Amino acid sequence: MTKLPDTPLLISSTLGGPLSIFTCTPLRNALTLGSRDAISSPISLYRKVLQGGLRAGWTGGVAPSIVACPQFFALGPIYHCLNNFARDAQGVAQGRHSTITALFAACGAGLAETWLTFGAQSRNAQMAFNKAMMSSGEKSLENHVPLNRPGQIWGAGAGAMTLRNSLTMASVRALSPVLEARMKEGSGAAFGNFQRAFLCDVMASAITCVVSAPIHQTFNYLVTTPEAKSMCLKQRSDFIVRYLCKQYFVPRLQTSGLRSAPSASASEYSWILSRVAVRDFAMRATYVTTVTVMFVSLERALCAWYRDSASLACQTKGSADSA
Repeated sequence: MTKLPDTPLLISSTLGGPLSIFTCTPLRNALTLGSRDAISSPISLYRKVLQGGLRAGWTGGVAPSIVACPQFFALGPIYHCLNNFARDAQGVAQGRHSTITALFAACGAGLAETWLTFGAQSRNAQMAFNKAMMSSGEKSLENHVPLNRPGQIWGAGAGAMTLRNSLTMASVRALSPVLEARMKEGSGAAFGNFQRAFLCDVMASAITCVVSAPIHQTFNYLVTTPEAKSMCLKQRSDFIVRYLCKQYFVPRLQTSGLRSAPSASASEYSWILSRVAVRDFAMRATYVTTVTVMFVSLERALCAWYRDSASLACQTKGSADSA
């Protein structure tokens, strides 16, 4: 039978989700600015985010933090319910990791996370972009992006967001246990269980960022490009391909360094990666590793504490009964 979420999973989703999302708002806002800026270094982007004082770095961070509780129910209880259901269907033995069921659960939970958070996260990106425009002296409302509703569940960029969410979740739920098993075989007692799990979470998150970084920037670009909303699927697909080529590959001909609305053909770019690819990978890895590891570490610590407390309670009851 599929088990209901345990108490520590509910607590970690309620407390750990909002805390990690709100804490990392400046890192997320800097990534948003990077999707429209192929010149600035990571330090320059972080400085732009913090223009106007330390508080400015958390522009738009309230809405994602409010929905972080249901968002991390997707990462925690919803994932575990789907994973337990898939394990029961596949007949996977208790205590054995199954990559297939973990990937299935990660995809389902990633879609649920998009439905729960698309409005808030796209609004956060739009507010960060508009704030940067104001800080740069651009006062014209024509260049400002209209804000999505916090409760909006789908729109331009939602497909990229779903793929990003699924990959991020799969990194710690599917890939990290595989790395942990390999490390346990190789290093033996060199690391404790918690240290080994923490290190594998970091490595899995960083590895997955090679793919999720351009997908995340695609989401940021689409939600901060008003004309993307009116495009059909074919137009939007071509638009995304042109954006990725312009953002991450070196052009065959000399072009302007500033990437605004991509219009050049994908064939005009070589297969040589630009410096922006490294920059976005590093910034995405910093953000997603911080958020994911904060949450998963809290979840793991609460689960361990809960098991130890339950074990101690059983031992105490047994001693009292025998007395």
